[in-house]
Amino acid sequence: MNSRWQANKIGLINFWYYDEQEFPFVKGRMLLRGSNGSGKSVTMQSVVPLLLDGNMSPERLDPFGSRDRKMSSYLLEENDGREERTGYLYLEFKRKDSETYLTIGMGIRAKRNKPLDKWYFSLTDGRRIGKDFFLYKDMGEKVTLSKKELENRVAEGGRVFDRQADYMDYVNRQIFGFETADEYKEMVDLLIQLRTPKLSKDFKPSVINDILSDSLQPLSDEDLRPMSEAIENMDMMNMNLKGRREARGAAEKINAVFQKYNKLLLCEKADRYERTKQRLQKAAAEQKAYEDKYAECNRKIEELETEILQMNQKKETLEKEKESLNKSDAVALKGREAQLTKELEAHDKILADKKSFLAAKETQYRDVTNQIKEEENRKYISDNVLFHHDTLPMGEFAIGTNTTAYRMARVYDIAAKMPILIAEKTGPHFAVGDTCYTYDEDNMTYNPDGKAIIARDNSVSIRRKDDISKAYFNCHTDITIPYDELGAITVIRHDGSTCDIIRDGRFVLEGVEALNKPLDTLDAESK
Repeated sequence: MNSRWQANKIGLINFWYYDEQEFPFVKGRMLLRGSNGSGKSVTMQSVVPLLLDGNMSPERLDPFGSRDRKMSSYLLEENDGREERTGYLYLEFKRKDSETYLTIGMGIRAKRNKPLDKWYFSLTDGRRIGKDFFLYKDMGEKVTLSKKELENRVAEGGRVFDRQADYMDYVNRQIFGFETADEYKEMVDLLIQLRTPKLSKDFKPSVINDILSDSLQPLSDEDLRPMSEAIENMDMMNMNLKGRREARGAAEKINAVFQKYNKLLLCEKADRYERTKQRLQKAAAEQKAYEDKYAECNRKIEELETEILQMNQKKETLEKEKESLNKSDAVALKGREAQLTKELEAHDKILADKKSFLAAKETQYRDVTNQIKEEENRKYISDNVLFHHDTLPMGEFAIGTNTTAYRMARVYDIAAKMPILIAEKTGPHFAVGDTCYTYDEDNMTYNPDGKAIIARDNSVSIRRKDDISKAYFNCHTDITIPYDELGAITVIRHDGSTCDIIRDGRFVLEGVEALNKPLDTLDAESK
């Protein structure tokens, strides 16, 4: 079996008035002697109980439990010219019957007018501070290690902790072996109570009473459970009763508002349905008329094409007859030639008229087709953009700056496959309908840099304060404009002056020239 651990030495580096100081133990014991104010208490309170549980609370640093002493004052004093100082405290243990060593400690960095930064460590591979392991770098003067430098130097030969609770649990398991953290904490608290107060301090009876009270054995959980459970149950019942009453009242108020809201919404939707139904019936009638007109035009076109074919055939016959007659007696056929020429000119005129009529019908056919497409486009916008509203407000406008994603979408033809939150930022975009903060305008929203977003309303959503049924349209459609289709985006200031942000598909605002690099690369790749 391993023998018990004994304290072997304590050390202070760059702490209080100490540059580098060690205090050895003899068989686990140490005697410090000195006059009042010589620093005995400060030296020992830096080890017991501080290095046993890592708790730097001010009341733990004073034998009388006051909060006057703070750890930062031992690193940076009021008239100290330094703005920052890092110190280390450590406690070395040794097995009683072997040369096995274990060291625990902590690093503290103080910055003036800022909270302390602290970390904890242990050495378990036998290295000893001051022998083959040092907590500072020798650069002409001793410069204490930072936390990162300590982690690199400890490496696999120990541990570095960020949390005080983890460090306390580690010390208990490695050195003391209490079954629970509460038992270990009771031992540390007992050590604090056993510290002898300074005789030069005002030792009031109330302080003695507090010390004796704190040293009493606490009641067990079994002793306190019945009473605590009864009190807890009473408090819980009162809280539940009060909460349910408040919840019922709030629910009744919400229900009344929602009943009114639902009636208004139902009325609005019924009216919208009727108006949409009427428009649909009218559009269906117009479509039927256009289709009939379209069929009539097709029929006339076919008739004209047949007539043109017949006339071409007749013209060909007459041409052949003319050629045959030219071979006969010229004098006898002169009159026949003149007659045929007139007939041919008449047929040419009729053919020209037919062609003109055919061109007019084709133009009429294209007009009818365009009217049908225009009606379909209007219906698509009504169904998918306006969502059957006559008009919608602008709910958002943003300058999309992800020019790299825009270039990748064009080069690899992946625009349709991009996530919407990336696709919408590949160009300036706006949205029609509700804002991005619908139903949440009164809650503060912050950017990642901590700045509050103050523009959460538009002229429509602000009407929720008077009549919520007129504030929202329950739709929000984003429309992104590609950079190469932009003429300019210009800001108009309060004084009437202007400032271009984008012109001819390029960012022109000073300081954002880097956004144009992917666009220039895309132009070069397209050539």
